[in-house]
Amino acid sequence: MTETGELLHHGFKMQFAETEKQAVLEKQTTFRVQRTEDRSGGVIASQI
Repeated sequence: MTETGELLHHGFKMQFAETEKQAVLEKQTTFRVQRTEDRSGGVIASQI
Protein backbone atom coordinates (compact mmCIF):
# COMPACT_ATOMS: atom_id res chain seq x y z
CA MET A 1 0.00 0.00 0.00
CA THR A 2 1.29 3.48 -0.80
CA GLU A 3 1.92 6.07 1.90
CA THR A 4 -1.06 8.08 0.66
CA GLY A 5 -3.19 4.96 0.74
CA GLU A 6 -2.18 4.26 4.33
CA LEU A 7 -3.07 7.80 5.39
CA LEU A 8 -6.44 7.56 3.66
CA HIS A 9 -7.06 4.18 5.25
CA HIS A 10 -6.19 5.52 8.71
CA GLY A 11 -8.48 8.51 8.19
CA PHE A 12 -11.28 6.19 7.13
CA LYS A 13 -10.77 4.01 10.20
CA MET A 14 -10.96 7.04 12.49
CA GLN A 15 -14.13 8.24 10.76
CA PHE A 16 -15.56 4.73 10.97
CA ALA A 17 -14.82 4.61 14.71
CA GLU A 18 -16.78 7.84 15.22
CA THR A 19 -19.66 6.46 13.16
CA GLU A 20 -19.60 3.27 15.25
CA LYS A 21 -19.75 5.28 18.50
CA GLN A 22 -22.78 7.16 17.18
CA ALA A 23 -24.42 3.92 16.05
CA VAL A 24 -23.88 2.39 19.49
CA LEU A 25 -25.53 5.38 21.17
CA GLU A 26 -28.48 5.11 18.79
CA LYS A 27 -28.74 1.35 19.30
CA GLN A 28 -28.84 1.78 23.08
CA THR A 29 -31.95 3.94 22.76
CA THR A 30 -33.72 1.68 20.24
CA PHE A 31 -32.37 -1.71 21.34
CA ARG A 32 -35.64 -3.13 22.64
CA VAL A 33 -37.52 -2.16 19.48
CA GLN A 34 -34.93 -3.44 16.98
CA ARG A 35 -33.69 -6.49 18.84
CA THR A 36 -33.87 -8.89 15.88
CA GLU A 37 -32.35 -6.38 13.42
CA ASP A 38 -29.57 -5.66 15.90
CA ARG A 39 -28.73 -9.35 16.15
CA SER A 40 -28.27 -9.71 12.37
CA GLY A 41 -26.34 -6.43 12.18
CA GLY A 42 -24.04 -7.51 15.00
CA VAL A 43 -22.79 -10.46 12.97
CA ILE A 44 -21.64 -8.13 10.18
CA ALA A 45 -19.97 -5.71 12.61
CA SER A 46 -18.00 -8.47 14.32
CA GLN A 47 -16.53 -9.61 11.00
CA ILE A 48 -15.03 -6.20 10.11
